[in-house]
Amino acid sequence: MMHVNLLLDLDGVVWIRDTPIEGSGDAVQKLLDHGFTITFVTNNSTLTADGYAQKLARMGVVASPSQIVHSGHAVGRLVEPAETVLLCAGEGVAEGIKDANGICIDPINYSGKLTVDAVVVGLHPDFSHDELNCAIRAVLSGARLLAPSSDKLYPTETGFVIDGGALAHAVSYATGAEPIFAGKPRQPMIDAVNERINQAKVDFVIGDSLASDARFAAAMGIPFAFVRSTAEPPAPNPAGAPCRQCGRRSRIRYHERQSECGCRVFRRRQSRTHLAGHVF
Repeated sequence: MMHVNLLLDLDGVVWIRDTPIEGSGDAVQKLLDHGFTITFVTNNSTLTADGYAQKLARMGVVASPSQIVHSGHAVGRLVEPAETVLLCAGEGVAEGIKDANGICIDPINYSGKLTVDAVVVGLHPDFSHDELNCAIRAVLSGARLLAPSSDKLYPTETGFVIDGGALAHAVSYATGAEPIFAGKPRQPMIDAVNERINQAKVDFVIGDSLASDARFAAAMGIPFAFVRSTAEPPAPNPAGAPCRQCGRRSRIRYHERQSECGCRVFRRRQSRTHLAGHVF
């Protein structure tokens, strides 16, 4: 039997947030039953490796924590032993920092008088405005700005929501500090995966994101299989491009939604007639 080694994304491939994608869990388990080696590689660090293994089990996939590499593990590669890190991110990031022998500081215990070496800003269920302000104060006091991933939007059952990359960019915009991203397709995640699989040859990377998964595969020199279970976020219409409904040219950017032109989107959302991204 030919041995096949896969790197498989989770969000948008196995599940959409907490909802399994129909047939995906069964397909993954069949691959495992037929001797495929699968390492699950995700930019989501809201859970620990054990938490992801338990979530996979609920989807019908038997996997161990050792088969999970999340972006928190990649963040850990950016932290030196005994460094203090303000944790504005999920449980997986805490796991990665502790594995690197760093010291996690909870934002609840943070004050402007406390100096930390770094702050990690990433997606987690309880992220708040107060947490964002703590991160800003820490960076203004000299902390490095780290982020599990540069992903700006996160797919859910009801549509896209803000992801950790956008939160990190908010801190960057407020402070002028450039975030250091750890997850796919960056080098810290590549190093974390190579360490986990012991430099084994990989046959395919499978994912739903061209921005992170495809570039991650390219950086590792591995063929990429694109899963279209979620729509890629809509790209901005270039400034000056004509509206597809009226032909008028816009002087600002707007986004298309569900193949509709900008004027339809804006007409529904504002009472003024036919904005279509135009400047009056």
